[in-house]
Amino acid sequence: MKQHILIFSPIPEDVETLTRALEPEYKVNSAASRDNALKIALSDFRPDLILLDFTTEGCEVCKILNDNAKTHRIPVLFIKEAEKREDEIKGFELGASDYIEKPLDTAFIKARVKPHLELKRCCEGMELSSLDAVTGIADRCRFERVLELEWRLGVREKTLLSLLIVSIDYLSEFKKEYSPAAADQCLIQIAKTLENSVNRPMDFVARYSEEEFAVILPRTDMKGTLFVAETMQKNIKKLNIANRCSPIKPCITVSAGAGTLIPSKTFPPSFLLDGARKSLEDAKRKGGNQVKGLDLRASLPAVSPDFL
Repeated sequence: MKQHILIFSPIPEDVETLTRALEPEYKVNSAASRDNALKIALSDFRPDLILLDFTTEGCEVCKILNDNAKTHRIPVLFIKEAEKREDEIKGFELGASDYIEKPLDTAFIKARVKPHLELKRCCEGMELSSLDAVTGIADRCRFERVLELEWRLGVREKTLLSLLIVSIDYLSEFKKEYSPAAADQCLIQIAKTLENSVNRPMDFVARYSEEEFAVILPRTDMKGTLFVAETMQKNIKKLNIANRCSPIKPCITVSAGAGTLIPSKTFPPSFLLDGARKSLEDAKRKGGNQVKGLDLRASLPAVSPDFL
């Protein structure tokens, strides 16, 4: 079955160009108004990907979709004028996954759309078979497959890929003090909080180990990654889950380690994972309840010109 793409743009020429480029491979619909775009996006026949012109109405549609539980995982690509960096930043803040720049080019349109649809189809295939039994979110197996997919996309697009490892401070002590059932409830609340702390469809949260979660953040630099980690940390503190056996605070806290780089064929995804792990160890060594990060680009193995 063909995947479904929705286009919302007030410029008929752009709609025609996009439709002509995509229609042979995908089912393509267009919407002439904000309300019609939302009606299609929120229907039982939701699109697999949405292309929005970067207008006030397009931004409103993106925000509404990102705030809705039914649609927040649909990849949204903005169509924007080249050289407008401020539009790019605003779009990512609204939850966009990527951009297509004008003037529109058929080959470039296909190249931008294809990896997002491939990733969405693959993730949907894993959805039911790779869930953590306690928290209900993605498990480590699914995390490893998504990381591999995002790694390949980063190699192709030469874009940043960031990773967080979030660890619950003194969870084993909490489990002994309160009970295994209380620890499971704690994990469930934290998993939900972590998922609610990311905004974009491409951001991915999984349970990684007994007391750790992993977060994949494509196209995110170190500053943005640390901001996400600190937001998660603050949101978990707001849960105010009592932990009288913690020497840090009388409630559950987390430590986080971050790594960021541009993927390459010359080294594996484990290089990024190791960097995030080193950052986490640094945060734990310094007392926990904090966030540390490493920009790994300076320490990457030499990349042959053949891979650039």
